[in-house]
Amino acid sequence: MGKHDGKVAIVTGGGGGIGAAVCEVFAREGASIRGFSPNPGRLAYCAAKAAVLMMAKVTAGEWAPYGVRVNAVAPGVERTPMWTRDVALGLFDEQEYLDLIPAHRLGDPEEVGQLCSYLASDDAGYITGACITIDGGLTSIPAG
Repeated sequence: MGKHDGKVAIVTGGGGGIGAAVCEVFAREGASIRGFSPNPGRLAYCAAKAAVLMMAKVTAGEWAPYGVRVNAVAPGVERTPMWTRDVALGLFDEQEYLDLIPAHRLGDPEEVGQLCSYLASDDAGYITGACITIDGGLTSIPAG
């Protein structure tokens, strides 16, 4: 067995500030819904997130033979300290987002953590190269 057998890499993160990668390769970036759902005026951000998703897929294919799983988690709008600060500064209208998101609520970073825990578990042993969206349905609507 190699030193990476049975290891799992979960790429997470996003504009909500909920995290960074769990593996070195992705330590500076995380995935986000903006990797596959455009946001006008944020070309560089969206392009970087799209690159992270492709990095996860390519890495998954390269490392699967060694028993290493790599998955990306793409969170939507999360209730984080950064979000709360930005709303207080008037940068975002929270009610506008609550009305837009089909689930009519913001995500909780703990929910993302629970998803990551599942993906790192043996129960998800055959999942690799996936990007799991956790956004309350935001990217399922045209404006998302």
